[in-house]
Amino acid sequence: MPTPLQPAEMIGAQSNVALGNAPATAEVRLEQPKGPAKAALAAGKQPRVFLNVENVTGQGNFPSFAVYINVPLAAAKVDEDPALFAGTLPMFGVREASIPSATHAGEGMTYALDITDVVSHLKQIGNWDPDNLRVSFTPISPGDESAQVNVGRVSLYYQ
Repeated sequence: MPTPLQPAEMIGAQSNVALGNAPATAEVRLEQPKGPAKAALAAGKQPRVFLNVENVTGQGNFPSFAVYINVPLAAAKVDEDPALFAGTLPMFGVREASIPSATHAGEGMTYALDITDVVSHLKQIGNWDPDNLRVSFTPISPGDESAQVNVGRVSLYYQ
């Protein structure tokens, strides 16, 4: 019988992040886990770590975004270290998911990225801060000048 998954525990979030044709950053203040993740960490186990990008809405022709974690501020380019790459936010369907209808509220799309390996790498190189997380969003291709993507919340979960 498989081991049941523990519930995920949110340890930090940042609301209202605006994305466009230029790189953007969300600074997420983190708290120490208080639930099941605390016990796992105390036992020396590394919980799985998820970055949620929630309620992504937008209008216009906007780019997809590459997401990076804790890119050094002095980095000339955000993608200099591929080990910091968390994933891609494809924008396919975001415009439609942003329009309220009879079947949904128009709250956009939500993405969950498993960043466990990125966090392990950051700990190994001494670039993990248990109190702060910097999430960088880099447009993959240009969108319209007026294109705007809104992220309702960027949050970090331990499981």
